[in-house]
Amino acid sequence: MSTTSLKISIEEEADKGNSRNTYSSLLRPDFRKECDKMLMDMVNDSMTSNERLRWASGIHTRELFVRATIEAVLRIELMRRVNPLACVRVSEIDPIVCKQWGLYAADEGLHGRMFAKDLNNIGVTDEEIYGTRPLFATELLAGYLYQTLEDEGGLGVISSAYYVETVSAWQQPGWLDAMEKIVGHDATRGARAHLGVDERDSHVDLAWNMCMRLVKTPEDEERFKQYLIKLHSLFVAYVIEVAEVAERKDVGLAAATVGPSAIEASVAARAAARN
Repeated sequence: MSTTSLKISIEEEADKGNSRNTYSSLLRPDFRKECDKMLMDMVNDSMTSNERLRWASGIHTRELFVRATIEAVLRIELMRRVNPLACVRVSEIDPIVCKQWGLYAADEGLHGRMFAKDLNNIGVTDEEIYGTRPLFATELLAGYLYQTLEDEGGLGVISSAYYVETVSAWQQPGWLDAMEKIVGHDATRGARAHLGVDERDSHVDLAWNMCMRLVKTPEDEERFKQYLIKLHSLFVAYVIEVAEVAERKDVGLAAATVGPSAIEASVAARAAARN
């Protein structure tokens, strides 16, 4: 099969959804309200307390859009290697989660082509996309999730889906509206289609329900919250790093700030402590 044919087959398959939320109700709705509030408090707390995050969030340029979208593709590529491993860790604990996560991870693992097509529409080639090295923050995310799989089981990885799905649903529509004014409608169609898939298949609720099948004790609840705090810190570090690369085009300098940025983002823990 030619490279072009392979891309087309991946793109066609990416449009098919095999991971719809099939739960008739939300598991542990009161705890969900508590965690959603914690996440919103963390987002607001970081914007208030982290000056570099406020600076990064105020940048809306073509360069930022291109680098951030490339990173979305590369992050999906990395996570396609991490996510299936969670199935192994939960297979004996909960075979239902093993199946559901396997379907979800398989779908998400192809969605990079949605973002890549957006870049293709504004002249960024696949060679440029896939020839770019992931940001240090992205490598840290993958490494952290590998570590939690090895030492703590699959909950950390599955928690990352709840975090990403939730925060993306809150933040990405506004970001895409702002970026579309700069790069045009064709450059955001894939990202918007991805949001549409998430909404159509209720991926936020699906991710939550999978997590809650694994959260059984007060200790599990606390561990789940700690995953969210650490994932949020890594996300803050990523936002700052991608903005610095786009603005200053100095990958080395940007990577050097990731550690401090993540540490500063730990102020978000105050939000968790208030709950």
